[in-house]
Amino acid sequence: MSNEQHADFPFGRLEISFEPTEKIVPLGHKDLLRIAEAAECRNTGWPIGVTMTRPELAPRPVEDGIEAVLTQLDLGGADYWKLFRDGKFFFMRQLEEDERMGLEPKKFLAVDTKIWRIAEGFLYLSRLGRELNLTPTSEVVIRFLHDGLKQRELTTSNSRRHISSGYICRGADKMETEIKTSLTNIHPSIKEYTHKVASELFQLFDFFSIQRTVCDGIVEEFLTSKV
Repeated sequence: MSNEQHADFPFGRLEISFEPTEKIVPLGHKDLLRIAEAAECRNTGWPIGVTMTRPELAPRPVEDGIEAVLTQLDLGGADYWKLFRDGKFFFMRQLEEDERMGLEPKKFLAVDTKIWRIAEGFLYLSRLGRELNLTPTSEVVIRFLHDGLKQRELTTSNSRRHISSGYICRGADKMETEIKTSLTNIHPSIKEYTHKVASELFQLFDFFSIQRTVCDGIVEEFLTSKV
């Protein structure tokens, strides 16, 4: 699943893709819209795969599915997502550190923000697979890609958390992690899978290691949060 048609996005980004191995009957566009609406996670202010109603931001039908191109007018960020008729899903978001942290753009990566967003990605995909009526035991392939990392420094978005300065991504510009699992296993494994994706990402920053207990605590904050 490629984002080549959006390769000119000029900022660091998070990409999430979801591909079920189970073959499904191609879904109608109205069904896809209903599924996308039902899959949104309501415990975050700007959900992954958000379905807006304003005509210029609302999902639109295309030949092979539905897609949305969104600009967060109040924050200055950008999202793109597409739900395909065969159940595949692709999501891309500008790194939030470049839009609202009040820090110099393209210089930082917030550990807690990234953990929160990765956890939301897994929760969303669990809900999406359920709404697609996939067989619970069927295998799905999930990919997280963080791009635009080079020369960023780790920080936190929550002032109550502290991280030592100087953890910088000096070499690689991107990190992709793939997880193959059953649909029914995504939700109970959110903490484990989030730690895996986050650990691989953060180790690019001078071998920084995120403790499992710290990561689990941030995931739990996400799971119990309400907007």
